[in-house]
Amino acid sequence: MKFILKRQKLLLKIIGLVQLIGGIFGIGLMAYLMMHIETITGPTLLILLFGLSLYIYSIYCGKSLLFDRNKTKAIIVGIINQALQILQFGMFGYAFKYVSGFEFTVGIQNLSLKFNISAILSSFTMSINSQADFNLSINLMALAGAIILVEIYNNRNVVILENETIVENNDNDMGTFNNDKDQELTPANNL
Repeated sequence: MKFILKRQKLLLKIIGLVQLIGGIFGIGLMAYLMMHIETITGPTLLILLFGLSLYIYSIYCGKSLLFDRNKTKAIIVGIINQALQILQFGMFGYAFKYVSGFEFTVGIQNLSLKFNISAILSSFTMSINSQADFNLSINLMALAGAIILVEIYNNRNVVILENETIVENNDNDMGTFNNDKDQELTPANNL
């Protein structure tokens, strides 16, 4: 916990950059898919628009974590974006996979254990009533990002003193302390 609290500004910037860059790559991916589909039917258009909206949401989450002053809201939307990327599946004719940024998955594909690592790569798969192979995976990078964001959110009222002692702050607004030289408290969450 102390590691996350001390480095939360850096961690929020890293997660925000990954979400922002992943969203930009994802929009490029969706544009590529739209240009290479010969016939776009109603369900195909719905799937493409859903994928496009996920990547637009990822860009919004990244921008919020990087630039918004209200970090509480930014962290909440970031947690939602990470949660959407954790579980990937393909079974019984349905499939869903959404990655915006890094991917390190562990799972089962066609009854065998599979590991997959990708860097700054956006990927989207969604199918309905298809012959999709059996796949059940967990994106460990998205899970780690969600855990970090939840930890920062849960400890938004924690303050680290100069001697690295952790104390509770009753002020519910993240980042309300000033970093003046006369002030003894340095909030862990002054984002």
